[in-house]
Amino acid sequence: MDYSKITLNGTDWSNLYHCDYCGGGGGELYIDLLSESIKPLHHVSQSKHLPGTVDSFQNILVSPFVGGDVRLNIAHPEWFHNHQTPMHLHTINDFRYNLKLMSIAQSMKLKGNEVVDKNLIHYINNNINKLDVNEPLVLRSHLKDCGPSGHPWTELENSNFVEIYAFSKSHLIQSMMMIKKWTMSKDNVHWVNFRLRNAIEKLDLDDRINLHKSLAKSKLKEIIYEWQYDYLQLKEWDKVGDTDCFVEERFRDTAVFEGHNKHNNSIDAVDWVYGLSDSPLSITKEIMGVDFDSVRVAEMQRKNVELLHKHGLDLDSTKEDCISYFKAYFKQEKRNV
Repeated sequence: MDYSKITLNGTDWSNLYHCDYCGGGGGELYIDLLSESIKPLHHVSQSKHLPGTVDSFQNILVSPFVGGDVRLNIAHPEWFHNHQTPMHLHTINDFRYNLKLMSIAQSMKLKGNEVVDKNLIHYINNNINKLDVNEPLVLRSHLKDCGPSGHPWTELENSNFVEIYAFSKSHLIQSMMMIKKWTMSKDNVHWVNFRLRNAIEKLDLDDRINLHKSLAKSKLKEIIYEWQYDYLQLKEWDKVGDTDCFVEERFRDTAVFEGHNKHNNSIDAVDWVYGLSDSPLSITKEIMGVDFDSVRVAEMQRKNVELLHKHGLDLDSTKEDCISYFKAYFKQEKRNV
């Protein structure tokens, strides 16, 4: 079957509102603000009880694989194209099919099915070119310039697409990511505690021995922070307690998009997160057809600048300043919050 012409509403993708963004770039809030205006099919805004927003496709393009950490209670990974292949290697046709599969399953679930059974999934697979989803849908992803084709999102015909990346001052965006996520500890955030405990419980005896040996040699003797989860998953025992290594790795590739050509749908993350220009609002109006509340956005940006200041940083801080601060932070030598 040729899936190259699969669309969400039978004609084009004009009911899809998509934001691809870097970590720390404020993409979750962007999607939340957008969703308040367009009222999409299935969207859960971020709250103090939820670690992140949930888009109309159950965040399937945020995880490294279809499913990943996302609980797919409406469809199983094996029903998607190339579900065992990392997302960044998928073709645009894989995404067309997978997005439509998820959106249709979502619409069925919302019409009364707690879980979409396999018979319904078989029906979707066999009739996907005949099925439409006409409600607005929001999608978020972290896949810029990945894969063999660079994910030309413009091939999703007439979709409403913006990208938010650090085209300048990327170390300030990475610092916001550090502050808002990577400094989270199990003592302060219940879901971090759950995640870390669950990861440790899944280790076999040999892995536990390797973990304890590594922690014994490191300066950080415990599994405390959210960032340690990734090293546990990768079984990189030598890094799980090495705070300097972690900080250096986080900042090593922060400038990857600096100097890249921007397009009419490109928002510089530093403008959006810290309010260095009004271009994010004008681009959103032009591409998405939505007017964000400028007062509300300005308040968000003011709080982000204040958060930098609480950590002894500001908009003129260099990459070296930021690295030095976070290394000291994890050694508990310098904490301003």
